[in-house]
Amino acid sequence: MNNPELQTNDREFYSEAVDYFDSEKIQQIREHLAVVQSYIAAIADHLDEFYSRKNRKVRFVEIGAGTCLTSLSLRKMYPEASFTCVDISMSRMQQLLESSAKLVGVNGGGIELVECDMSNKLPLDDGQFDIVVFDASLHHSRNIWLTLSECKRILVPDGAIAAFREQYLAPFSAGHALKRLLQTKEVQSGVAENAYLKDQYAYYFLANGFSPQFRAVTPGARWRLLSPLNGLLFSKWSIWAPVTR
Repeated sequence: MNNPELQTNDREFYSEAVDYFDSEKIQQIREHLAVVQSYIAAIADHLDEFYSRKNRKVRFVEIGAGTCLTSLSLRKMYPEASFTCVDISMSRMQQLLESSAKLVGVNGGGIELVECDMSNKLPLDDGQFDIVVFDASLHHSRNIWLTLSECKRILVPDGAIAAFREQYLAPFSAGHALKRLLQTKEVQSGVAENAYLKDQYAYYFLANGFSPQFRAVTPGARWRLLSPLNGLLFSKWSIWAPVTR
């Protein structure tokens, strides 16, 4: 049955993207996983402290989870935590979860899967989670104000958002980046794609009651050589944003 709360273009696009683990892509996927883990490592001190403070009983929810690789990577780091994966395509999560778990090297059992559109009110309870995770997904929201407001609602008062691999604009390359974005298969298919300056992300988080901290990420040798240009020519950050009010 079709869910009227789901954007049709977005759902159809991601429901069809289930060939992720084709054999010829495995090396590329491993490289992608290493990049994801480098973003997690950038705020691992915050995650470790939170995990310890909560006596390891942390409830994670990943919004826009897709393959669930990020939640599974976090499960490997925090084995006593619980995980919920939310995505606009239930079928994609169901088809890819087992392969993702095998790649990461953890058990995928016990992860709750929820289908919904992050641009709408989330079908989750108030104060249900400790940490909300976004991995290259928050910028897909058609209403970032509502999405962040909903994140605050479903978090405990001392909860936080961890956001990785967001789509940033850099001052010296924003025009080129936006032109390139218009040519992506997502935009051409009518899927929500946005990009923001780092200061814009900070504004949205602050306006919705979070205190964002940005950690620079330069995955791989090439990006490390260019690290003095992070925030100018390119923009790569992990965000740790605790609830403040």
